[in-house]
Amino acid sequence: MKQLAINVQKNTTIENLACSPNAIVLAKQTTTTNAKTGETTTSVRFLEVCNVEKTDSLTILQSLLRYCVAEFFVCNDLERDFADTNIKQRKLFNQFLNTTTIYRTDSAGRVSNALVSEVPFSQTALKVQPYHAIVTCEKKNQKATIYQHAKAILAQCKYLRLIVEKAAQIESEPAQLKSDTPTAKSKTAPAKSAPATAPTDTAPAVGEVKKAA
Repeated sequence: MKQLAINVQKNTTIENLACSPNAIVLAKQTTTTNAKTGETTTSVRFLEVCNVEKTDSLTILQSLLRYCVAEFFVCNDLERDFADTNIKQRKLFNQFLNTTTIYRTDSAGRVSNALVSEVPFSQTALKVQPYHAIVTCEKKNQKATIYQHAKAILAQCKYLRLIVEKAAQIESEPAQLKSDTPTAKSKTAPAKSAPATAPTDTAPAVGEVKKAA
């Protein structure tokens, strides 16, 4: 494996690449047409990142993410150590992140899709930023942070689907709210009863003596 070396193969497609076995591969395919002859040429630029035995998306992302984070630190170190030169190191992985597929080879070196995103990976957290926890965390927490970061990227790969689901949820909420609202019942004011009349003593008739209670 020519690890982290950018390779170019012409007149082929990504599916027909000859790569190292059990490797994570980043690739970009371009097609150009000769204006004079009309001849079309397909070429592939690809990068073999590292070996990986497991095939699940989370493991592949964690392995790739370790290299993306390592490159981030190396670029920062170079720019800091040679600050007087005002150099800006061009990041290797970012050149391949405007694609939507991460590839993996099998034991025979054949390329297949390992992870397909609904949006370019450059719009996900795979493009490491200075404020990401994987950059700012303590070294003792870095492994756990990379794991969480990879899970976040997996969720971002379904970004468009999440938007559609949320829009459907928002659309259904008013109807649901309407059906859940209890119908207001008209309240009839209770009839007022006549006030109780307090008993009154009647004056005794002439010649009648009032008896004591």
